[in-house]
Amino acid sequence: MRWPARSWQSFISSPASRTSGGEYKGNTAASIPIGITGGAAPSSCAPNVTSANDKLSAGTAVTVTGGTFTAALAPMSVTSFVCK
Repeated sequence: MRWPARSWQSFISSPASRTSGGEYKGNTAASIPIGITGGAAPSSCAPNVTSANDKLSAGTAVTVTGGTFTAALAPMSVTSFVCK
């Protein structure tokens, strides 16, 4: 996956399991476009969020279009994505 610069840091990227994630250090919620490269793109990616309010909470899957999806990130959170 290709991650935008901002206050976002990728910490996992596993093409075999189609799992990726990162840490968002911003103080406000953000929508971040994430691009998927290297092979066939999945059709959707579901977030799992850990923050002050969520403890590895499963979120609703978002559609991947043209190898890109938009991630809604909570402030000061760690989010992993499981893509299918």
